Amino acid sequence: MENQISQPAANPAPQEKQIDKARIALTNLRSIVDWSPKELFRHLDHTGYIGQVETRKKLCLMAYRHIRRLKDHYLKNIPLDKLPPKSNVLMVGPTGCGKTFLAELLFGQILQIPVVSVDMTGFVETGYVGRCVSEILFDLLNAADENPYWAKMGICILDEFDKIAASGSNIRFGGAGTTKDVSGYGVQRGLLKLIDGGLHEVESRGPGGHQSEKSMETDCISFVACGAFTGISELAVSERGSDFGFKPSCKHTRTQGIAYELSQDDISSVEVFSKYGFLPELIGRFNSITHLHPLAKNELMEILKKNVLPKYKKEFEREGHKLSVPKKIMEQIITKAIKRKTGARGISLLLTEYFEYKAFELFGQNNNDNSDMPF
Repeated sequence: MENQISQPAANPAPQEKQIDKARIALTNLRSIVDWSPKELFRHLDHTGYIGQVETRKKLCLMAYRHIRRLKDHYLKNIPLDKLPPKSNVLMVGPTGCGKTFLAELLFGQILQIPVVSVDMTGFVETGYVGRCVSEILFDLLNAADENPYWAKMGICILDEFDKIAASGSNIRFGGAGTTKDVSGYGVQRGLLKLIDGGLHEVESRGPGGHQSEKSMETDCISFVACGAFTGISELAVSERGSDFGFKPSCKHTRTQGIAYELSQDDISSVEVFSKYGFLPELIGRFNSITHLHPLAKNELMEILKKNVLPKYKKEFEREGHKLSVPKKIMEQIITKAIKRKTGARGISLLLTEYFEYKAFELFGQNNNDNSDMPF
């Protein structure tokens, strides 16, 4: 059996059970198809994911490297110091543009490796009330069916990553500006250690308070951070400056819309993230930083037709009703979603608003009704 994964964990159960879990992890790893980045991209197309072509390419390349590195290390016994460093990706983009969904789809549904998506909003520095970063490993362990060997081959998605910016940054968001920065640089330092690798405690907070469970190596766990970073374009413009050597004033501080465009040069500047309130060392741990654009009208229409509306149609069909939505109504929904700047997430909300009253009247009646929804 491969040496790197067959060693008993700290505080082990009976050794036979540990060996069984190691074998399961290795079997799972062997079963993963060695898809190329282009093949992974095509699989995303088949799932119905729409838009964000450049970001999809980067994430597919990261996924390929992640699996290749795991197999080289665990199946071919190649030491990690002889392999390329693990890949981590930071995705920056407005709400509703498909950041978290893309990562969950690629790693969880297509590759089927352990994936945990954590909302970073509730995390604080160790020692304060709230979640600490070591609990991310506890969530990942649960996603791996309590198999630590399988868990340490997984992916951690850090959602709302921008919300752990230090309160001393130049940007303010809802909830920022507290007198004691327990959720800024402290959390970032904890994440930095986690991403760097090594042996870390797997911790959870139960009814009895803080509980240490076991330890887990994070040398092979890759991280995908996702955040809207509202206001970062102002800092990018300020950092970019002008051709005459002075920096333009930011006239839209705190009023910038959540749908915005950035260039690759803007988000490649560590200084911009530093001004936003992030440790340069933490941003430097992400091999690739990519920007997702606000979804265009045609992309939102395609998402509505192919992904969102069919779910509602199936629900009405189960109740014995046929649901049809005129093109004019769909265009109105897209227009409102763009106006609200909520992206794809807003489409489902708008449909719910439109359909709820009709569902209240029809559901449970078991009558056939060809319903062109009246708006």
